[in-house]
Amino acid sequence: MQKIVVNKGSCLFLLSHKAYKKFLSYEYRAQTGKDIGSRINYIDIDSLMIAKKMSHTKRDNPNLVRVIEEMGEDANAFFTKLKIVEIPDGLKWEIKNVDNTDEVFVEGVEIKRFFKDIKI
Repeated sequence: MQKIVVNKGSCLFLLSHKAYKKFLSYEYRAQTGKDIGSRINYIDIDSLMIAKKMSHTKRDNPNLVRVIEEMGEDANAFFTKLKIVEIPDGLKWEIKNVDNTDEVFVEGVEIKRFFKDIKI
């Protein structure tokens, strides 16, 4: 199964500051093989910066999924409600913003209809 992160809240796709720092540290380790350690505390983070970075982050990014799994609701910022959705391997998916909330479409079928028992 593929894991993707969706926002069922009524806001931009954002992480809390704490979750974003954790995401950055995982990304740094994945790219360099080194631990960023306490240097992460010197990064000045604001919500606009998080919004810009997250708008370019793939929703199936393993480090993003890991942060959401580890932090749960503490990963949310403002009015976000981040959830992990599992899609069967091999199916193409797309996230669209519908009425200020993410909707997942699997090969043209909205996920709510594709997975009748899913709780988002």
